Amino acid sequence: MATFVKKHLDGKVRWQAIVRKRGLKAQKKTFDLRGQAEAWAREVEREVGWSEAGVRTTKLTFEALAKQYLDAGLGRESRVKFWITALGPRKLTDIKPQDIKAALDAYSSAPAEVFVGNGKTRARASGKKRGPASRNRLRSTVASIFRYARHEQLFTGDPVRDVAPAKEPGGRIRFLSDEEDARLRAAAQKPERWEKLHLLVLMALATGARASELTEKVRWERINWSERTVPIDDTKNGDPRVLPLPAPVIEELMKHRPVDKHGKVIDKPTGLVFGRAGNPEQPVTVRKHWLAAVHGEVRASERRGEASRGGPRDGRAPAESRRKVTGVAHLA
Repeated sequence: MATFVKKHLDGKVRWQAIVRKRGLKAQKKTFDLRGQAEAWAREVEREVGWSEAGVRTTKLTFEALAKQYLDAGLGRESRVKFWITALGPRKLTDIKPQDIKAALDAYSSAPAEVFVGNGKTRARASGKKRGPASRNRLRSTVASIFRYARHEQLFTGDPVRDVAPAKEPGGRIRFLSDEEDARLRAAAQKPERWEKLHLLVLMALATGARASELTEKVRWERINWSERTVPIDDTKNGDPRVLPLPAPVIEELMKHRPVDKHGKVIDKPTGLVFGRAGNPEQPVTVRKHWLAAVHGEVRASERRGEASRGGPRDGRAPAESRRKVTGVAHLA
Protein backbone atom coordinates (compact mmCIF):
# COMPACT_ATOMS: atom_id res chain seq x y z
CA MET A 1 0.00 0.00 0.00
CA ALA A 2 1.45 3.37 -1.02
CA THR A 3 1.05 6.59 0.94
CA PHE A 4 2.13 10.09 -0.08
CA VAL A 5 3.41 12.76 2.30
CA LYS A 6 3.58 16.45 1.41
CA LYS A 7 6.85 17.99 2.61
CA HIS A 8 8.32 21.50 2.61
CA LEU A 9 12.05 21.26 1.88
CA ASP A 10 14.28 24.24 1.12
CA GLY A 11 11.27 26.43 0.57
CA LYS A 12 9.78 24.05 -1.97
CA VAL A 13 6.84 21.65 -1.82
CA ARG A 14 7.92 18.06 -2.44
CA TRP A 15 6.19 14.69 -2.26
CA GLN A 16 7.50 11.60 -0.52
CA ALA A 17 6.16 8.22 -1.64
CA ILE A 18 6.21 5.38 0.88
CA VAL A 19 5.49 1.82 -0.23
CA ARG A 20 4.78 -0.71 2.50
CA LYS A 21 4.21 -4.42 2.03
CA ARG A 22 3.85 -6.94 4.78
CA GLY A 23 7.09 -8.83 5.27
CA LEU A 24 9.20 -6.29 3.36
CA LYS A 25 11.12 -3.19 4.37
CA ALA A 26 9.29 0.02 3.51
CA GLN A 27 10.65 1.85 0.48
CA LYS A 28 10.71 5.66 0.31
CA LYS A 29 11.56 8.24 -2.31
CA THR A 30 10.95 11.99 -2.63
CA PHE A 31 9.87 13.82 -5.81
CA ASP A 32 9.07 17.34 -6.93
CA LEU A 33 5.62 16.35 -8.20
CA ARG A 34 2.97 14.07 -6.74
CA GLY A 35 2.41 12.47 -10.15
CA GLN A 36 6.06 11.41 -10.22
CA ALA A 37 5.71 9.93 -6.74
CA GLU A 38 2.59 7.98 -7.75
CA ALA A 39 4.25 6.60 -10.89
CA TRP A 40 7.28 5.46 -8.87
CA ALA A 41 5.05 3.83 -6.25
CA ARG A 42 3.12 1.91 -8.91
CA GLU A 43 6.34 0.62 -10.42
CA VAL A 44 7.67 -0.48 -7.02
CA GLU A 45 4.42 -2.30 -6.21
CA ARG A 46 4.49 -3.98 -9.62
CA GLU A 47 8.08 -5.15 -9.19
CA VAL A 48 7.51 -6.40 -5.66
CA GLY A 49 4.57 -8.48 -6.89
CA TRP A 50 2.82 -9.05 -3.59
CA SER A 51 -0.92 -9.57 -3.28
CA GLU A 52 -3.02 -7.81 -0.69
CA ALA A 53 -3.22 -11.14 1.16
CA GLY A 54 0.57 -11.17 1.48
CA VAL A 55 1.11 -14.06 -0.98
CA ARG A 56 4.16 -13.55 -3.13
CA THR A 57 3.60 -14.42 -6.79
CA THR A 58 7.01 -14.07 -8.37
CA LYS A 59 6.84 -17.66 -9.64
CA LEU A 60 3.45 -17.35 -11.32
CA THR A 61 3.79 -17.12 -15.10
CA PHE A 62 1.43 -15.37 -17.46
CA GLU A 63 0.65 -18.65 -19.23
CA ALA A 64 -0.46 -20.27 -15.97
CA LEU A 65 -2.62 -17.26 -15.13
CA ALA A 66 -4.16 -17.16 -18.62
CA LYS A 67 -5.04 -20.85 -18.53
CA GLN A 68 -6.65 -20.40 -15.12
CA TYR A 69 -8.61 -17.48 -16.59
CA LEU A 70 -9.86 -19.70 -19.44
CA ASP A 71 -10.68 -22.56 -17.08
CA ALA A 72 -12.92 -20.13 -15.20
CA GLY A 73 -14.98 -19.76 -18.38
CA LEU A 74 -13.78 -16.25 -19.08
CA GLY A 75 -12.52 -14.53 -22.22
CA ARG A 76 -12.41 -15.45 -25.88
CA GLU A 77 -9.98 -18.30 -26.36
CA SER A 78 -8.38 -17.00 -29.56
CA ARG A 79 -7.51 -13.66 -27.95
CA VAL A 80 -6.21 -15.25 -24.76
CA LYS A 81 -4.01 -17.58 -26.84
CA PHE A 82 -2.54 -14.54 -28.59
CA TRP A 83 -1.33 -13.26 -25.23
CA ILE A 84 -0.10 -16.70 -24.17
CA THR A 85 2.06 -16.72 -27.30
CA ALA A 86 3.27 -13.17 -26.67
CA LEU A 87 3.92 -13.37 -22.91
CA GLY A 88 3.54 -17.06 -22.02
CA PRO A 89 6.50 -18.23 -19.90
CA ARG A 90 7.29 -14.83 -18.39
CA LYS A 91 6.71 -14.19 -14.71
CA LEU A 92 3.97 -11.67 -13.96
CA THR A 93 6.44 -9.49 -12.10
CA ASP A 94 8.62 -9.27 -15.22
CA ILE A 95 5.88 -7.98 -17.52
CA LYS A 96 6.10 -4.21 -18.10
CA PRO A 97 3.84 -1.77 -19.97
CA GLN A 98 6.35 -1.66 -22.83
CA ASP A 99 5.94 -5.44 -23.25
CA ILE A 100 2.18 -5.04 -23.65
CA LYS A 101 2.64 -2.17 -26.11
CA ALA A 102 5.24 -4.09 -28.14
CA ALA A 103 2.87 -7.05 -28.54
CA LEU A 104 0.03 -4.76 -29.62
CA ASP A 105 2.30 -2.91 -32.06
CA ALA A 106 3.39 -6.22 -33.60
CA TYR A 107 -0.24 -7.25 -33.96
CA SER A 108 -1.21 -3.95 -35.62
CA SER A 109 1.67 -4.10 -38.10
CA ALA A 110 0.72 -7.58 -39.36
CA PRO A 111 -1.88 -7.86 -42.15
CA ALA A 112 -5.44 -8.72 -41.18
CA GLU A 113 -6.59 -12.30 -41.66
CA VAL A 114 -9.78 -13.82 -42.96
CA PHE A 115 -10.93 -17.34 -42.26
CA VAL A 116 -11.81 -19.55 -45.17
CA GLY A 117 -12.48 -23.21 -45.84
CA ASN A 118 -15.36 -25.65 -45.97
CA GLY A 119 -15.60 -27.15 -42.51
CA LYS A 120 -11.86 -26.67 -41.98
CA THR A 121 -11.10 -23.21 -40.70
CA ARG A 122 -7.83 -21.72 -41.83
CA ALA A 123 -6.55 -18.17 -42.04
CA ARG A 124 -5.05 -16.24 -44.91
CA ALA A 125 -3.89 -12.65 -45.22
CA SER A 126 -6.64 -10.33 -46.44
CA GLY A 127 -4.33 -7.59 -47.70
CA LYS A 128 -5.91 -5.08 -45.31
CA LYS A 129 -4.41 -3.48 -42.22
CA ARG A 130 -5.63 -4.36 -38.77
CA GLY A 131 -7.67 -1.54 -37.35
CA PRO A 132 -7.64 0.13 -33.93
CA ALA A 133 -10.83 -1.64 -32.86
CA SER A 134 -9.32 -5.12 -33.04
CA ARG A 135 -6.20 -3.83 -31.29
CA ASN A 136 -8.34 -2.44 -28.48
CA ARG A 137 -10.20 -5.76 -28.12
CA LEU A 138 -6.86 -7.46 -27.54
CA ARG A 139 -5.87 -4.81 -25.02
CA SER A 140 -9.16 -5.35 -23.19
CA THR A 141 -8.48 -9.08 -23.06
CA VAL A 142 -5.09 -8.77 -21.38
CA ALA A 143 -6.48 -6.10 -19.04
CA SER A 144 -9.23 -8.53 -18.02
CA ILE A 145 -6.67 -11.24 -17.32
CA PHE A 146 -4.74 -9.00 -14.93
CA ARG A 147 -7.99 -7.79 -13.38
CA TYR A 148 -8.89 -11.44 -12.76
CA ALA A 149 -5.50 -11.93 -11.06
CA ARG A 150 -6.21 -9.01 -8.73
CA HIS A 151 -9.70 -10.24 -7.99
CA GLU A 152 -8.36 -13.68 -7.07
CA GLN A 153 -5.55 -12.08 -5.02
CA LEU A 154 -2.89 -13.65 -7.21
CA PHE A 155 -1.13 -10.47 -8.29
CA THR A 156 -1.63 -6.76 -7.70
CA GLY A 157 0.28 -5.31 -10.65
CA ASP A 158 -1.41 -3.80 -13.69
CA PRO A 159 0.99 -3.28 -16.61
CA VAL A 160 -1.92 -2.56 -18.96
CA ARG A 161 -2.98 0.61 -17.14
CA ASP A 162 -0.16 2.65 -18.61
CA VAL A 163 -0.81 1.46 -22.19
CA ALA A 164 -3.23 3.87 -23.86
CA PRO A 165 -5.97 2.43 -26.08
CA ALA A 166 -5.90 3.24 -29.79
CA LYS A 167 -8.23 5.94 -31.03
CA GLU A 168 -11.11 4.41 -32.97
CA PRO A 169 -12.91 6.20 -35.81
CA GLY A 170 -16.50 7.25 -35.30
CA GLY A 171 -17.71 4.93 -38.05
CA ARG A 172 -20.15 5.54 -40.87
CA ILE A 173 -23.73 6.51 -40.09
CA ARG A 174 -26.04 6.04 -43.04
CA PHE A 175 -29.56 4.79 -43.66
CA LEU A 176 -30.99 3.07 -46.70
CA SER A 177 -32.96 5.28 -49.05
CA ASP A 178 -36.37 4.07 -50.23
CA GLU A 179 -34.81 3.21 -53.58
CA GLU A 180 -32.03 1.16 -51.95
CA ASP A 181 -34.54 -0.59 -49.72
CA ALA A 182 -36.59 -1.62 -52.76
CA ARG A 183 -33.48 -2.76 -54.66
CA LEU A 184 -32.31 -4.81 -51.71
CA ARG A 185 -35.63 -6.59 -51.33
CA ALA A 186 -35.79 -7.25 -55.08
CA ALA A 187 -32.24 -8.60 -55.19
CA ALA A 188 -32.94 -10.95 -52.29
CA GLN A 189 -35.93 -12.49 -54.12
CA LYS A 190 -34.13 -13.37 -57.36
CA PRO A 191 -34.46 -17.10 -58.17
CA GLU A 192 -30.70 -17.63 -58.34
CA ARG A 193 -30.21 -16.39 -54.77
CA TRP A 194 -30.07 -18.51 -51.63
CA GLU A 195 -33.64 -19.54 -50.83
CA LYS A 196 -33.65 -17.98 -47.34
CA LEU A 197 -31.95 -14.72 -48.25
CA HIS A 198 -35.27 -12.89 -48.61
CA LEU A 199 -36.33 -14.13 -45.17
CA LEU A 200 -33.03 -12.98 -43.68
CA VAL A 201 -33.37 -9.52 -45.24
CA LEU A 202 -36.97 -9.15 -44.08
CA MET A 203 -36.06 -10.09 -40.52
CA ALA A 204 -33.06 -7.78 -40.51
CA LEU A 205 -35.09 -4.82 -41.75
CA ALA A 206 -37.96 -5.52 -39.36
CA THR A 207 -35.97 -6.24 -36.20
CA GLY A 208 -32.60 -4.53 -36.59
CA ALA A 209 -30.93 -7.68 -35.25
CA ARG A 210 -27.32 -8.35 -36.14
CA ALA A 211 -26.59 -10.96 -38.81
CA SER A 212 -24.90 -13.17 -36.21
CA GLU A 213 -27.93 -12.91 -33.92
CA LEU A 214 -30.31 -13.96 -36.68
CA THR A 215 -28.20 -16.84 -37.94
CA GLU A 216 -26.93 -18.13 -34.58
CA LYS A 217 -29.72 -17.34 -32.09
CA VAL A 218 -33.12 -17.53 -33.82
CA ARG A 219 -34.55 -21.03 -33.36
CA TRP A 220 -37.72 -22.63 -34.70
CA GLU A 221 -38.84 -24.00 -31.34
CA ARG A 222 -38.62 -20.56 -29.71
CA ILE A 223 -40.87 -18.74 -32.18
CA ASN A 224 -44.12 -17.65 -30.53
CA TRP A 225 -46.48 -17.81 -33.51
CA SER A 226 -49.47 -16.38 -31.65
CA GLU A 227 -47.53 -13.42 -30.24
CA ARG A 228 -45.43 -13.07 -33.43
CA THR A 229 -42.17 -12.80 -31.49
CA VAL A 230 -38.95 -14.74 -30.97
CA PRO A 231 -36.55 -14.29 -28.01
CA ILE A 232 -32.80 -14.28 -28.43
CA ASP A 233 -30.32 -14.69 -25.61
CA ASP A 234 -26.63 -13.94 -25.14
CA THR A 235 -26.54 -10.90 -27.43
CA LYS A 236 -23.47 -8.76 -28.10
CA ASN A 237 -24.64 -6.23 -25.51
CA GLY A 238 -25.18 -9.03 -22.99
CA ASP A 239 -28.93 -8.39 -22.71
CA PRO A 240 -31.62 -10.82 -23.93
CA ARG A 241 -34.13 -9.36 -26.37
CA VAL A 242 -37.45 -10.25 -27.90
CA LEU A 243 -37.68 -9.63 -31.64
CA PRO A 244 -41.05 -8.71 -33.20
CA LEU A 245 -42.06 -10.66 -36.28
CA PRO A 246 -44.41 -8.60 -38.49
CA ALA A 247 -46.90 -10.32 -40.79
CA PRO A 248 -44.58 -10.34 -43.88
CA VAL A 249 -41.88 -12.08 -41.82
CA ILE A 250 -44.35 -14.65 -40.45
CA GLU A 251 -45.58 -15.31 -43.98
CA GLU A 252 -42.03 -15.87 -45.23
CA LEU A 253 -41.20 -18.08 -42.23
CA MET A 254 -44.17 -20.30 -43.04
CA LYS A 255 -42.71 -20.94 -46.48
CA HIS A 256 -39.49 -22.28 -44.98
CA ARG A 257 -40.80 -24.51 -42.20
CA PRO A 258 -38.76 -27.73 -42.05
CA VAL A 259 -40.21 -30.87 -43.64
CA ASP A 260 -39.56 -34.55 -42.98
CA LYS A 261 -38.19 -37.05 -45.51
CA HIS A 262 -41.68 -37.46 -46.96
CA GLY A 263 -42.02 -33.73 -47.61
CA LYS A 264 -44.53 -33.20 -44.79
CA VAL A 265 -44.23 -30.06 -42.68
CA ILE A 266 -42.94 -30.85 -39.19
CA ASP A 267 -45.42 -29.68 -36.53
CA LYS A 268 -42.84 -28.77 -33.90
CA PRO A 269 -39.54 -28.14 -35.69
CA THR A 270 -36.32 -27.58 -33.77
CA GLY A 271 -32.94 -26.13 -34.66
CA LEU A 272 -31.73 -22.85 -36.10
CA VAL A 273 -33.97 -21.09 -38.59
CA PHE A 274 -30.86 -20.35 -40.64
CA GLY A 275 -29.16 -23.69 -39.95
CA ARG A 276 -27.46 -25.84 -42.55
CA ALA A 277 -29.60 -28.33 -44.48
CA GLY A 278 -27.76 -31.35 -43.12
CA ASN A 279 -27.11 -29.93 -39.66
CA PRO A 280 -29.72 -27.47 -38.34
CA GLU A 281 -27.55 -26.73 -35.29
CA GLN A 282 -24.79 -25.31 -37.51
CA PRO A 283 -25.50 -21.78 -38.80
CA VAL A 284 -25.20 -21.08 -42.49
CA THR A 285 -22.40 -18.77 -43.59
CA VAL A 286 -24.43 -15.97 -45.14
CA ARG A 287 -21.60 -13.63 -46.14
CA LYS A 288 -21.18 -14.99 -49.67
CA HIS A 289 -24.96 -14.92 -50.28
CA TRP A 290 -25.18 -11.38 -48.97
CA LEU A 291 -22.28 -10.10 -51.08
CA ALA A 292 -23.65 -11.78 -54.19
CA ALA A 293 -26.97 -9.99 -53.70
CA VAL A 294 -25.80 -6.47 -52.89
CA HIS A 295 -22.38 -6.34 -54.63
CA GLY A 296 -20.93 -4.34 -51.73
CA GLU A 297 -23.49 -1.53 -52.01
CA VAL A 298 -25.17 -2.02 -48.63
CA ARG A 299 -23.55 -2.93 -45.34
CA ALA A 300 -25.21 -5.18 -42.81
CA SER A 301 -25.00 -2.38 -40.23
CA GLU A 302 -27.16 -0.22 -42.48
CA ARG A 303 -29.91 -2.83 -42.33
CA ARG A 304 -29.76 -2.41 -38.53
CA GLY A 305 -29.89 1.33 -39.02
CA GLU A 306 -33.16 1.06 -40.86
CA ALA A 307 -34.84 -0.68 -37.96
CA SER A 308 -33.24 1.74 -35.50
CA ARG A 309 -34.51 4.73 -37.45
CA GLY A 310 -38.00 3.52 -38.29
CA GLY A 311 -39.57 5.47 -41.11
CA PRO A 312 -42.62 6.08 -43.28
CA ARG A 313 -42.90 2.41 -44.28
CA ASP A 314 -43.13 0.97 -40.77
CA GLY A 315 -43.88 3.96 -38.55
CA ARG A 316 -41.46 5.38 -36.02
CA ALA A 317 -41.70 3.59 -32.71
CA PRO A 318 -40.74 5.36 -29.47
CA ALA A 319 -37.00 5.38 -28.79
CA GLU A 320 -37.30 3.06 -25.78
CA SER A 321 -39.12 0.45 -27.87
CA ARG A 322 -36.50 0.63 -30.63
CA ARG A 323 -33.70 0.30 -28.07
CA LYS A 324 -35.25 -2.89 -26.71
CA VAL A 325 -35.71 -4.39 -30.19
CA THR A 326 -32.36 -3.47 -31.75
CA GLY A 327 -30.13 -3.39 -28.68
CA VAL A 328 -28.75 -0.02 -29.82
CA ALA A 329 -28.29 1.94 -26.60
CA HIS A 330 -27.78 5.42 -28.09
CA LEU A 331 -31.09 5.88 -29.91
CA ALA A 332 -32.97 9.07 -29.27
